[in-house]
Amino acid sequence: MASQDDLQRAIGNAYTLERELAGGGMSRVFVAEEVQLGRKVVVKFVASEAASAISVERFRREIRLVAVLQHPHIVPVLAAGQATDTPYYTMPYVEGESLHARLERTGPPAVDVSLSILRDVADALAYAHGKGVIHRDIKPGNILLTGTAAVVTDFGIAKALQQSIGLPDDATLTQSGMSVGTPEYMAPEQALGDPNVDHRADLYAFGCVAYELLTGQSPFAGRSLMKLVAAHLMEAPAPIDSAREALPRSLAALVMQCLEKDPSLRPESAAAISHALAHVTANLLVTTSGQSERRSIAVLPFRNLSPDPDVEYFADGVTEEIIADLSALSALTVISRSSAMRFKSSSRDLRTVARELDVRYLLEGSVRRAGNTLRVSAQLVDTTADANLWSERFDGSLDDVFAIQERIASSIVNALRLRLSPEEERDIRERPIADLRAYDCYLRARHEIWRFTRDGAERAIALLEHGLEVAGDNARILGTLAVAHSLLATLGVDVAENGAQAMRWAQAAVAIDPESPQGHTVMGFVALSGGDLIASATSFTRVLAREPANMDVALVLSNVYLCAGHAEKAEPLLRRCAELDPLLPVTHVMLAYLEIMRGQYEAALIHYQRAFDLEQPPIPLSVWGRAMALSGLGRVEEVSALVNALPPGAESDPHARMALALNHALCGRHDAVLALMTPEFLAMASGQGYLARDIAGYHALAGRITEALDWLERAVRGGFYNYVYLGIHRNYGALRSHPRYTALMQLAKSRCAAFDA
Repeated sequence: MASQDDLQRAIGNAYTLERELAGGGMSRVFVAEEVQLGRKVVVKFVASEAASAISVERFRREIRLVAVLQHPHIVPVLAAGQATDTPYYTMPYVEGESLHARLERTGPPAVDVSLSILRDVADALAYAHGKGVIHRDIKPGNILLTGTAAVVTDFGIAKALQQSIGLPDDATLTQSGMSVGTPEYMAPEQALGDPNVDHRADLYAFGCVAYELLTGQSPFAGRSLMKLVAAHLMEAPAPIDSAREALPRSLAALVMQCLEKDPSLRPESAAAISHALAHVTANLLVTTSGQSERRSIAVLPFRNLSPDPDVEYFADGVTEEIIADLSALSALTVISRSSAMRFKSSSRDLRTVARELDVRYLLEGSVRRAGNTLRVSAQLVDTTADANLWSERFDGSLDDVFAIQERIASSIVNALRLRLSPEEERDIRERPIADLRAYDCYLRARHEIWRFTRDGAERAIALLEHGLEVAGDNARILGTLAVAHSLLATLGVDVAENGAQAMRWAQAAVAIDPESPQGHTVMGFVALSGGDLIASATSFTRVLAREPANMDVALVLSNVYLCAGHAEKAEPLLRRCAELDPLLPVTHVMLAYLEIMRGQYEAALIHYQRAFDLEQPPIPLSVWGRAMALSGLGRVEEVSALVNALPPGAESDPHARMALALNHALCGRHDAVLALMTPEFLAMASGQGYLARDIAGYHALAGRITEALDWLERAVRGGFYNYVYLGIHRNYGALRSHPRYTALMQLAKSRCAAFDA
């Protein structure tokens, strides 16, 4: 092979070769500067022993086929060329190290870290396979770790080299002196030279990588080439859980399924693997002892047995307070209010409920209130063992309600043998509203707020103001008052006035309690409405520090992260939401949105179907999102069928209006799009980055480039700067050659970087 100086002279002035990296059997790899753009790239020269046999034109043609891959977990091919007689190609330079180097340096990581890496690789494979590109050489050396993310490099390069030297698809390991694939990770059919090798060969290699990532060794490590190939063809690998104990059973089974000799017995797709890994992640709780176990519980709505049916709010309030107490315990996974409340007045048996919520323990109970007397009954059930672990009846007066809630929480802690920190013990004993009359106002107000109506919000405000008169300034009441005014503003009622009132009450709550969850929630929403994602994320993060199981805030914060271009921050939040709020449709809508931001439209459709299954008719947000995913796949007829099922008058909802506009834009009915974009709607959308983003796409589809770029600028400056999404969704294709689009993407990247600073 030529020296570095010889290669520099051959490649000319376009690239300045700086230093050589460890290469593979078929390439030499250099870090270089691309002079014209002033950026770091990697230049890979084909090894001299293979270069002489390569048809450069055929190599370039094959490279063009894989250069279309644009995905956050794929390192793209930038260019291909020829330096004298040596073909080369370039890729972006990725800071970090390869998975191979990481394993050599530190050994197998923790299971949750391994799951994150494997999910990224599976997502990359799913995207590439959807484009018809098979990697053929998945191995730890081709997986790069940068920050918390994994990216896959050299997609399709093995096939490009194979085709460019005229090897048939059934080429074996020994032909031409060049291996297509790496023996340690090669599927049996690939080693045999089967001409019908398809995407399932990558799934086998993925299984080999997963095996090594989790155990420290590939399935047949330490064998000679011939014995290695023979093992892949004929020998079953040792069960992975025999090499590493305490792996989740579902994860071990998935890896071993990937390693099946018969391709038809492997998972059907990389998307299916990714979905399975997401489920494993959601169900994994690693305790301080290092053992994987789950203490998971759902508090079912306490039944109201009171003579007065209007006391329903009190039974719901007791349920919510117990959920809040238990959710503060780090050793316990507690299903959130939204999913638990779906079983109010349900006749399902407890085992069915536990299975639907994916928990082991259930707490059920009843409340009977008559005048000032109070009776609360509760029982804790282990649905796996079909055993009643604890039950008790509490009789007293309304003055005893706080003590009863504390005793129920403490009894559960004792029954499940949980260890609490001093702070957690203090939180269970805390009484944030000591005055019983004010507490009753607070419970009634929360019940009204959950109706999400104007009348309910106005009744809540009246109740909370009376609570302040009774108890004086109280952070919980003040913060909830801020939430009620914020709800009115969201519903379009005197937006400016209620927005200002919400902020005033939030500041008052924070003045009393600097970590007031309600106060910081409202501050977060105010910042978000102004496009300040950094301030919004700061406020919502403070809420979750105080209330880690507040799934409403977690969902909104995940949306902030996605708008800011940080899917890696949103994903763990959404996986947690899926664990704690599995029956809330919006949870699955946001999981789908995560996949859309990554360009994983097929995976998004799986989550949208789950949301549709949970709520019929589907909420407009789900319809709009599903239409976005389908449009990303170019499935216009399905978009039309979906949107045409919306009821008459649906355009009154902004998300339904956007779905209708998307359908018109895809079908070329651009006048119909403009008819939906009324001045009032555009005035509202111009301050909402995510709406401005899609309006830009509708203009781009119509060829109205200037209008599209104007709206894209509003989006980026108004709080949507996820440049990865803007760079991969097909709706923006007409803009990408425009200098102004390039400048906007640079602005988006700088804002994304500043968000993480």
